[in-house]
Amino acid sequence: MSSIQQLRRRIRSTRDLVKVTRAMQAVSASKVRRVQQQAVSSRPYYYWAKNFLKQLSSDAELVQHIPWVRETTPARRLLMVVLTSDRGLCGAYNQNVLRQALQFYEEHRGQQVEAFTIGRKGRDLLARAGVPIRHHADAPRSVPTYHEAQRYARLIMEHFALSAPEPYDEVYVIYTRFKNVLTQETQIERYLPIQLARASAGQEFVYEPEKLTILEHFLPQMLTAELYHYMLESSASEHAARMVAMENASRNAEGLVQELTLAYNKARQQLITNELLDIAGGAEALQAIR
Repeated sequence: MSSIQQLRRRIRSTRDLVKVTRAMQAVSASKVRRVQQQAVSSRPYYYWAKNFLKQLSSDAELVQHIPWVRETTPARRLLMVVLTSDRGLCGAYNQNVLRQALQFYEEHRGQQVEAFTIGRKGRDLLARAGVPIRHHADAPRSVPTYHEAQRYARLIMEHFALSAPEPYDEVYVIYTRFKNVLTQETQIERYLPIQLARASAGQEFVYEPEKLTILEHFLPQMLTAELYHYMLESSASEHAARMVAMENASRNAEGLVQELTLAYNKARQQLITNELLDIAGGAEALQAIR
């Protein structure tokens, strides 16, 4: 009887678990649609800004006045911006990002590498691995906002140009690029200094105001938009990974419910059979006495 009661409790608890995982799957599906739409719609602006920057960077003398384009060779101090989530239950999403971050850290052992973590999962694991954490911020709860990206980008730009006792030489962003619900790719992108490619020879544009003024105002906005783009891609990837993980968990739990129900029915059938045998045996004993 005790085994039957245990099976009944396990079936009930597993069914409750299915309700939770199905609810989490539905929430993640709703979020991934919202973030995916913003991430995809941000890509044209991001790529347009990159191409426009090429037009502005044709004058090498002008860019020497911009702190975010200075090149230091060899680079001695590096900052890696690591985008993860605050919570788990999202498959291998966090593990893939952290694996890339630790690999980057190992490959640059000869340099001073520090981390700016956005997401508690990244902070906790990198801290345990001995990676110095320069700054930390919790991951966006739902959809990243441009205001958040602006605050983080301003902080990164200040440390790149003004950090004491000396600024960072290079800044890299480690994030997850959203391709579709089933596929996400971990990427490492150099964020600073900005890589300026000369515009191809062709039509000469007239700028108003002058190029230097445009660069001084445009570059911070472009860096903010770029970080916002990375945050949207990572958020969409997180929700997609969690949706798939919860769907798999629900499917596995439902399969377990079927197995437990079959075992429960077999145990009940065996109990009924034993009771019938006891009744039959008792009837035969009474008949023998008579």
